[in-house]
Amino acid sequence: MNYIPATIESIEVAPPITYICGCSIAGPFSSLIIHSERPTFILAGAKVHIGFKESDAAVSIDFNARISIRNRFYGTITTLHKQNFLARLTVTCNGIPLAAIISAQSAEKLGLFPGLSATLLVKSSLIVIVQRGLND
Repeated sequence: MNYIPATIESIEVAPPITYICGCSIAGPFSSLIIHSERPTFILAGAKVHIGFKESDAAVSIDFNARISIRNRFYGTITTLHKQNFLARLTVTCNGIPLAAIISAQSAEKLGLFPGLSATLLVKSSLIVIVQRGLND
């Protein structure tokens, strides 16, 4: 699981959906949360962590397309490990290492290697908001 320190900037509520926008060290983010009640820590200005699973990230190396995915974390591939049919890579975005798991075939087709610029793409519905601890 990837976690990134972030700050909530705006919240829109249309029960049972809450749409959250903010900024993180790795870039701007948005999250769509479906719930019965909004958690009390989700407030404009709140310091939180955003998170997403490695398997929820898509990877792009030539990102100029118009696309509905709003969370785009730009960085450089720092590690790439292929094993059997999967590839695990780390893209470092403004000093934050973010992991992704994609198929080894996709990694081959994209020509991925450490040092290459890449973008991690994550749908808003796959971003979780987690309350920061007292020492964060």
